[in-house]
Amino acid sequence: MASHDEPRSPSPALLQMAQAYRQSAILMTACELKVFTYLSQGSMSAEALARHCQVPVRGLQRLLNACVVLDLLEKEDERYQNTPIAETFLVQGKSGYMGNFIQAGAEQYEAWGRLTQAIQEDRPTNPRSAEVLPTLPAERIRGYVGRLYELGKHSAVAIADRVHLGDVQQMLDVAGGSGIYSITFAQRQPTLRAMVFDLPPIVPFTQEIIARHGMQERVTACPGNYFQDDFAGGNDLVLLSNSLQTEGATTCRMLLGKVFKALVPGGQLVIHGVMPNPDRVTPSQPALFPLQMLLSFPEGDAYPAEEICGWAAEAGFVDLTVTRLAAPAFTSLIVGRKSP
Repeated sequence: MASHDEPRSPSPALLQMAQAYRQSAILMTACELKVFTYLSQGSMSAEALARHCQVPVRGLQRLLNACVVLDLLEKEDERYQNTPIAETFLVQGKSGYMGNFIQAGAEQYEAWGRLTQAIQEDRPTNPRSAEVLPTLPAERIRGYVGRLYELGKHSAVAIADRVHLGDVQQMLDVAGGSGIYSITFAQRQPTLRAMVFDLPPIVPFTQEIIARHGMQERVTACPGNYFQDDFAGGNDLVLLSNSLQTEGATTCRMLLGKVFKALVPGGQLVIHGVMPNPDRVTPSQPALFPLQMLLSFPEGDAYPAEEICGWAAEAGFVDLTVTRLAAPAFTSLIVGRKSP
């Protein structure tokens, strides 16, 4: 009779899962060293690239070969060049650049390495709450706002495609971060004026981005804290993008109540964020996201759209609809209106 204890071959799926951190580290390091940006000038040898990166060639060559394995680089006659995906998304200065977001992974990488601690202590290991933000160095906040901008560019367009802006004259963007949603909406609707409401340490960097887009006359940034401050009224549309997921259920209900008061009768509520299904295990990316919120916010979570719609209905909103945005986004959109 065969023993149940006889050795089995390791599971390839488990091995890949256990070692997936290596790919993340390779990508983040190559971005930090600006490998793809330098190679956008043309193919180079490892020695030439090491001079640009100002690092010894020994380790860099191994990194470059690893990037070839991951289809980020191509190698021919000991010279390396970017693949199309690297040239499109990993070269500084290009419109599709995702490097700031990827480099931020180094910070999250460390926090995820302390996931056990976060669960044991029931508190963030990489806190980003309103209390912590003012203690961070200015450049770290600038990087954070820059990453919000990169992440928001495509989502802002997708949302603007699905929201009726024709009658919107005044918009409030709560916890609007980089301001890219307000900028995009204002670009779509020439008479729309928007106010981005966010914490005081964030606002100066929001203003820089608004100015970069030449939208200072129509998009403004206002410092405030939604725990302490009410919102200005008379808005035709209020946007809550990626904000409910940073808070607990009680705060979410409070926010929706403040938004209701800030809207004119019939005004639009737009909620955007990561929303898993009610079973909280599908789809895969939204279902994993609550762990990210655990690492960053004391009460953060990713709520199913059905739960958020229930809160919105309690606040007085009607005609609520839910749309899951197409890949590569893994976010959803809720649109409703204030009852007349």
